[in-house]
Amino acid sequence: MHVRASQSVWHDPTFPLMGKLSLLGLELALLAYPCVIVALPVFVLLESSGSGWRSSGGTLRLARWIGALAALWLPALAYAASWATLRSTGHFLNASMVRVWWSNPVQILQHASHMEPLTIVVAVIGTLAFAGGVGWLLYRTRGPRGGRWGWTLTGAAVALVAACLLLPDKIGWAAVDGFLRARRAEATGPLVGLVADARSRSMFSQDSIFQRVEPLVHLPPIVPMSEYVTGLPHEWADEGAASSARRYNVLLVVVESLRSDQLVTFGGDRTVMPTVDAIAASGRRFTRHYTQASHSDYADPTILSSHYPLRSNVYHVYPDVPPYPRVLIYDVLASLGYRAGIFSSQNEAWGGMKHYLDTGSLDRFLHSETYDGPTYVPDRDEGFAGWAKGTRRSGKIDDRFTVNEAIQWIGEAEEPFVIYMNLQNSHVPYVVPSDFDPPFGSGQVSFPILFGSFPEDSIQAVKDLYASSLAYVDYQLARLVSFLEGSGLMSETVIVITSDTGQAFYEHGFTSHAGALYDEVMHVPLVIRSPGLEPGDESGLSQHIDIPPTVLGLMGLPPHPSFQGVDLLAPSADERGGRSIFLVGQALEDQYSLVEDRWKLIFDAKLGEYQLYDLEVDPGEVEDLAMRRPEIAAALATRLQGWRKAQLQYYSDPIAYRSTYPPRVRGMR
Repeated sequence: MHVRASQSVWHDPTFPLMGKLSLLGLELALLAYPCVIVALPVFVLLESSGSGWRSSGGTLRLARWIGALAALWLPALAYAASWATLRSTGHFLNASMVRVWWSNPVQILQHASHMEPLTIVVAVIGTLAFAGGVGWLLYRTRGPRGGRWGWTLTGAAVALVAACLLLPDKIGWAAVDGFLRARRAEATGPLVGLVADARSRSMFSQDSIFQRVEPLVHLPPIVPMSEYVTGLPHEWADEGAASSARRYNVLLVVVESLRSDQLVTFGGDRTVMPTVDAIAASGRRFTRHYTQASHSDYADPTILSSHYPLRSNVYHVYPDVPPYPRVLIYDVLASLGYRAGIFSSQNEAWGGMKHYLDTGSLDRFLHSETYDGPTYVPDRDEGFAGWAKGTRRSGKIDDRFTVNEAIQWIGEAEEPFVIYMNLQNSHVPYVVPSDFDPPFGSGQVSFPILFGSFPEDSIQAVKDLYASSLAYVDYQLARLVSFLEGSGLMSETVIVITSDTGQAFYEHGFTSHAGALYDEVMHVPLVIRSPGLEPGDESGLSQHIDIPPTVLGLMGLPPHPSFQGVDLLAPSADERGGRSIFLVGQALEDQYSLVEDRWKLIFDAKLGEYQLYDLEVDPGEVEDLAMRRPEIAAALATRLQGWRKAQLQYYSDPIAYRSTYPPRVRGMR
């Protein structure tokens, strides 16, 4: 498996042969533990059954065999799944990824079946055959059939485990820790990777880091929505036609995985999304804008809530009833007579997002669980699609249908509306429907594009497919814009266009997103077009949590007291002076980042290490300056860890979040 997997340690030319052999030996040694832990009880069960096994009823006999087979098959399947995860994402399963899988099992299977159905079939059948063969061997070596060989085999296995207790300290951990420092622990083997992940979390205790920082925090008290509304400017008190309030419609559009360099208005070298470029040319462009997180289940809600997504030391799944406060932008506007709708092409159950988004203010919540039409899955895998559709978790909606539904809903009433729209055709593997002529390349590739892997010599072909998928999204947006113009709503609508994340194409050795916090993933475009807003560029730092207060500001409304972001267009310059932008990644990696002025600091919590980049002279983040500029790294680290401490303390304290809104760290906004 190491030889076949190009991402494994075996193919790293910088690591010595003896180190590779040591790591492989350690993987085999660790593999002995679960093998014996699983096989020994099965063997003892068969042995202790004796003649009763054969004389017992058929139902009991079948149940015992099924139980024994499951005990052997499930661990083997999990081990194979870890290898499949390496192939797809470049990482073996670690603690955070296990939590992601556990929280989204059906959707993970859907994504896997969408990209590599044959791999799933081979893994399931192969591990089942392996489990059956081992079970048969254990049965043949039990009791009278196996005689002393069965017990000899068991004794040898126990002795092997006992010997392996000494091996890690003798042959492997120095190499593992060295590899961990080299950021390649994820490629050493499924079990070595898990153990190394656990060791790193204990070695680099976050508590010891937090002891060094004491942030100054302001916790705004929770106020009823009625109290916020009462304090609004007088023109908003009258919801009738005579009101002079700027009751603009609000359209928030998130384009999946949109990089800034795909837009001509942000420096792109080819026209990929002419509709978005036209909106950007007539609106305000924020050229140093950052998403809040490297994965969508963290990034998407920040656009609506103005809350940082960091709520736990590990991957956070939104509970069925979130206990902490949240006031989304459509909660504010719904209280002022607006219709509110979510039109999303993705499944908002991912990571429990639907629980966070459904605050009770929505008049329409469309996503793949509530959509009755076709999704991507039926085109690729009819068998799985039928089952997944029955669970209401099937696939993604083609963006044309999402836009259709939004257009229809807008036209159903005359009240002002607020819409959050999430478009997904540009998600890996960049689906371009057959009836759309791809403007870049052929619209096809001859190899599978996995979430985090494709042949490195085919980057341009994949980028062309990616650009074509964005062009398709743009085509659907053009239909929506045409409808708004034709119905006279364009001049009365605030339009915000951004992305959940960017997208990597091996700039730092990985693809897609959800991993490390480099700018190809974290730096995304932000466009705001509003009645009365002069077009132009904004070069100051901005982040997703700034979108709700900025939109409300355009409408003459003050920010809600729960918001952690700022109004980017506020006349007070000091609101944006000396800003610190905070970024999070807790899916494939466990990283946190701060961007301030020209500097960017990345903290890897598993390694306990920092990287420092000067974005002004090194926008590609190639030269790590952490060792050469320790004074800057230390100052930024203090602010980053102060922010982390404030966030984590707040969300771990029910007394705090039941009476106050999330913290505002003084001097770090």
